Amino acid sequence: MVVLKSSDPIHAAAEVDGLQENKTTARLLKEIAVLQEQQQANAFRVKAYRAAVKTIEELPTSIRDLLQHDGIDGLIALPTIGKSIANLIDSNIRLGRLPLLDRLRGESNAETYFTKLPGIGPELSRRIYDHLHIETLPELYAAAQQGRLAEVPGLGRKRVRAIQESLETRIGNTSDVSAFLETDRSIPVDDLLAIDE
Repeated sequence: MVVLKSSDPIHAAAEVDGLQENKTTARLLKEIAVLQEQQQANAFRVKAYRAAVKTIEELPTSIRDLLQHDGIDGLIALPTIGKSIANLIDSNIRLGRLPLLDRLRGESNAETYFTKLPGIGPELSRRIYDHLHIETLPELYAAAQQGRLAEVPGLGRKRVRAIQESLETRIGNTSDVSAFLETDRSIPVDDLLAIDE
């Protein structure tokens, strides 16, 4: 049973929505734990995700409110929530997705999203993703501008040019792709060590 803090119907509805978002977040983290266990990940990591699920399910306030008020540090201050899991929760709240869960499921939005471009089918989309580790159309455009797209096996000069022209139409012919070139997808060493603890 949930006890709402507000008697005002508008604020009470916001509380209910926030608590529902907590349940959704907990369900996604539980799925990560299950998939990691199935894929024989480190038992400590699986246990950490399960403990985080319990903490979030029992949280009396909205994770979103906690993040807005205290930031990532507010999440890390919760029992069983470390930096890596806090960052995942933040990603879910801000972006509405968990890239780690996508990878564990064997899915990538990029792999299906790239197929919307002329000349890119599911197989080529997967090769682009596997070879370049990019997930967005702007990153794909930057890779084409840099010449990295031509390094993907099975892509000839004509096809690369056709993809680039299609991207220019969708994104706009941007001469400054520096914003797309700065994408850092690496995971900080501290985060990796925290996961392995």
